[in-house]
Amino acid sequence: MGVVRKQSILSLLATFLGFALGAANQIWYNQYLTQEEYGLTMVFREVFVAFSYIATFGTVLTFHRFYPLYNHYLKRERNDLPFLVLAAFSLGLALVATILIAFKEPISGYFSKNSPLFVEKYYLVLPLTATCLCTILLEAYAYMLKRTFSFNLVKEVGFRLYQTVIVFLYGYNVIDIDTFFLLFAFMYVPAIMIMAWIDFSNRGIKIVPKISGLTRRVYKVILGFTTFHFSSTLLGVAPVAVNSLLISSISPMGLSDSAVYLMARFFMAVLDAPLRSITGINIATISEAFHQRDYTRVGRLYQKTSINLLLVGIFFFILIYINIHNVDLFFKDKDYSYLGTLFLILGMGKLFELSMGMNGAIMYLSKHWKVDFYTSSFVILLSIPVNYFLIKQHPLMGAVIGETSMLLLICILRFYWVNRLLHIKPYTIKTLGLIIIGLLTLGVSHLLPTLDNLLADVAIKTIVASLVFLSAIWWYRPSDDFHELLERMVKRVKR
Repeated sequence: MGVVRKQSILSLLATFLGFALGAANQIWYNQYLTQEEYGLTMVFREVFVAFSYIATFGTVLTFHRFYPLYNHYLKRERNDLPFLVLAAFSLGLALVATILIAFKEPISGYFSKNSPLFVEKYYLVLPLTATCLCTILLEAYAYMLKRTFSFNLVKEVGFRLYQTVIVFLYGYNVIDIDTFFLLFAFMYVPAIMIMAWIDFSNRGIKIVPKISGLTRRVYKVILGFTTFHFSSTLLGVAPVAVNSLLISSISPMGLSDSAVYLMARFFMAVLDAPLRSITGINIATISEAFHQRDYTRVGRLYQKTSINLLLVGIFFFILIYINIHNVDLFFKDKDYSYLGTLFLILGMGKLFELSMGMNGAIMYLSKHWKVDFYTSSFVILLSIPVNYFLIKQHPLMGAVIGETSMLLLICILRFYWVNRLLHIKPYTIKTLGLIIIGLLTLGVSHLLPTLDNLLADVAIKTIVASLVFLSAIWWYRPSDDFHELLERMVKRVKR
């Protein structure tokens, strides 16, 4: 098994292990916290993630794009690019902290009516942003070192284990709610220490605080690239944070409605897990391919990632959708009646994105990266008034319709530009067959009766859907990677 394939599969498994623990945490959070308190933890997450990516100034993409060049000419001992990115992160964090402190009063006034708990815990956004920013930096380092499996295992599982511990401490009255939120604000710290060891040990990343001759020659190109690609960073995080904040401030239910919207997004993020894990190992490979002008290799990776991402995405979309009604039944004291509809809309948009493979990464790593900047900027500017108008009309449905519409638009535009400029497409005839298998599996699952016993209902529907889908995938063989994975699993079961 090749390095890329092996690392992608292992990283995918680590990511899903993290999401499984995350799903368990959602249950425990809803068990011990009020819907408003749970909503605050989710809104905090979207806000500090958005601020963290803003604080990067877009330099993560710069690191991905230029690290092969620096590594080729300077090697580890004189490579100053990791230091330059670290300096940009530090400056960005200082700027974000200044903004948060300076604008506390007007922000508090905006949320005081419908979400007073957000105002009360406002300053916890600062440590959350700082520690999240550290994980983004360390992740960028790990991606280019191709140390993705061990890093993803720590990243996806570490802070979720920490959350499990603190929610149980609160649930069993060992700590009060104020202490819970204080510990919540530092949830990334234990994982950061392990991540740093992964990146800097065994001749990993070295921080060289001395400007190299290569930087003096290419700094204008780097600055131009970074400035342009800052919009792509905003596109990935800003809409969700803006939507959750708008719901919290506009909706009469405040943080409680945000909890429903962000719960739907949590389930959608499970579909996004393949993209996150496969991106980790393939970014370095695509960057190297562009550096070597090996466009045939880029095209092969484009089609392979498309079919692999769509396959895993469809499978988990089916498993979640056929069981999501049980969330509202399980949490009888909370209102999650809209959850299934919200997930359906968000999930369909995410599947469309997954079917496009890594078109976003291909665009920003290619020489046509300015086109991606203009495309992303257009969608961001359009999304703000569209989302605001829709959320004013209906906070929950408006948010997911606006978010999904903008996602579809950016995917279509990127598909068009990748096809026109690089002459490669993500789809093959296998893509159509895979979609048909997904629809048939969904149809079979809906024929099953809903049982009164919640656990039995989830187990039977999950087992039947899995057997139908995986059997069809085994016969149809749309992806050699996953066929080989299934073969290995069958052999181990037989042994």
